[in-house]
Amino acid sequence: MKDRLKILLMTPLYPNKNNPLEGIFVREYAKATGFCNDVVVLHTKATGLVRGKLWSTELETDETLTEGILTYRIRYFSIPRIGVFNRVLSVLQAFKRIVADGFRPDIIHAHFWPVGVPGIVIGGLYRRLVVVTEHGTGLPRGVIPKSGVKLARLVFRKADIVLPVSRGLQKSIESYGIKARFQVIANVVDTQLFHPPTRHSTKSLKRLLLVAFLGQGHEKKGIPYLLEALTQLRNKHDDWHMDIIGGGASRAGYEQMARDLALSEQVTFHGAKSKPEVAEFMRQCDVLVSSSVVETFGVTLIEALASGKPVVATDSGGPRDIINDDVGKLVPCKDVNALADGIDYVLEHYEDYSSEKLAQYARERYSYEVVGKQLDKIYRTVYNGIGPRYDRYSDRK
Repeated sequence: MKDRLKILLMTPLYPNKNNPLEGIFVREYAKATGFCNDVVVLHTKATGLVRGKLWSTELETDETLTEGILTYRIRYFSIPRIGVFNRVLSVLQAFKRIVADGFRPDIIHAHFWPVGVPGIVIGGLYRRLVVVTEHGTGLPRGVIPKSGVKLARLVFRKADIVLPVSRGLQKSIESYGIKARFQVIANVVDTQLFHPPTRHSTKSLKRLLLVAFLGQGHEKKGIPYLLEALTQLRNKHDDWHMDIIGGGASRAGYEQMARDLALSEQVTFHGAKSKPEVAEFMRQCDVLVSSSVVETFGVTLIEALASGKPVVATDSGGPRDIINDDVGKLVPCKDVNALADGIDYVLEHYEDYSSEKLAQYARERYSYEVVGKQLDKIYRTVYNGIGPRYDRYSDRK
């Protein structure tokens, strides 16, 4: 058995020069993957023609984006009907280049089922194991067309193992009649970056924090429910302020909603922030609030816990795996009264939450080391011949 397996992590979302925050949670996952094994990332991006070509593969050289992980980027031309076909061909060519450059993957690990399509093809052609991690909200929200559901069903069925990031997401996938070999593996938090403040705050004003992308089509974050809940909270407490972090086209509309509800003095919109900036906001806040309608996991929740902060979250899928009464409050979705009551409860009992115990809870479940070891165990299980497609793997090309 090899000391370290070689993992090719493929993803359609990954930090890039145009959007350094895109898919940053996948990079955290890549770091965890690299804790026990060697990892190379292949970022696939649908674009127009690339200098007159159908696809182009480049090696990322910006170290602020790679953070020490060897990263290839492939841009491919996507048009209706042949988009999937061109993605498969482009990823196949990128795979050949990666192998030619000296990295011969033992396992292909696709993040998000659409990238699992070329992953399954390459796995079949080159006798490589295929692992699929699913993060997306498309299936839980019921917005995937029938053709997409068929492709997803094929990917999950053909994969050696499927790793939903929460039990709620697994149930959503299974609700489509999709059968696969599932094992839930959570997302990751950088516990070196997200940690409790070194000094205990004595301020009287309680800072509430929400971190979410405020782009169009992201009503799933439930901001209107949050703002309505804050109007109720105002009748119970006058010693709080809500900070909302996130950029996107819907931000202006939410700011107007806050003004209409006379919340301008108590709610501040800060726009998009880098991870280190978010970590500092976490250390300065007292409570994180998540008002989402749909969440397959909830990375900001574990970042807050790692920072020693209790969390109020809606029961929107993924948070059910994370939040219990020891670390915060889980409340029903789309229920303004319940959300307001949950925030009120945590504010009233704030001193009952131990910052160190919250951080320990996160470290023991979501750190690079913990998730990396869980992944390593899965990789070695399928590598040792328990995968569905092959009995032995020693003769792979």
